[in-house]
Amino acid sequence: MRFREIIAFEKLMRSATDGDNTPTPHGLCQYLYDLIWPHYQPQVGLDPCAGLDNRMSQPWKETTWINFEKRAKKDFDDQKEVLPDVEMVLCNPPFSGGKARKFTLRIFEVVPEGTPAVVVHSALYLYGNYTHTSDYDWLLSKPPITSFVFLPRNGFPGVSHPAVILLFNMPKLEPCYTVPYDYLGW
Repeated sequence: MRFREIIAFEKLMRSATDGDNTPTPHGLCQYLYDLIWPHYQPQVGLDPCAGLDNRMSQPWKETTWINFEKRAKKDFDDQKEVLPDVEMVLCNPPFSGGKARKFTLRIFEVVPEGTPAVVVHSALYLYGNYTHTSDYDWLLSKPPITSFVFLPRNGFPGVSHPAVILLFNMPKLEPCYTVPYDYLGW
């Protein structure tokens, strides 16, 4: 890659983020739909970090979504009641300051037990653990992580560390996936 192309690429990567908010790439949202829909067809879904454009749920046109977004004055932290109709969760939670695990645990407090969930996490969180720590203990506890979707390090434009998508409570899927280039836009 030539120098000008590198500069243009880096500028594009930085422009994809909005402060602490990094939207899920459209192609990745479509990949998750194409992967999951043949096995799970939720009537009602939850996206507790929907962003301003509800991006993760856009391909799921057959599903009615309950969306939260702090910047749209609908804060998931204010949700105290269980949402009994939710049959699927899609979530790209905030990564900074170790918020992702806490946010993920909060999700499972307000949906029925066994609800399938798709949650984007930092791969560093998964691989940076030591035994007998609260983070590692969480990985061993319920709800069960049934599958992983591994992303290339640059799978999220503007994010400097690798991300992985955790699939909870989805035993109909294979244990491990990688995203084809067609969905990543390369």
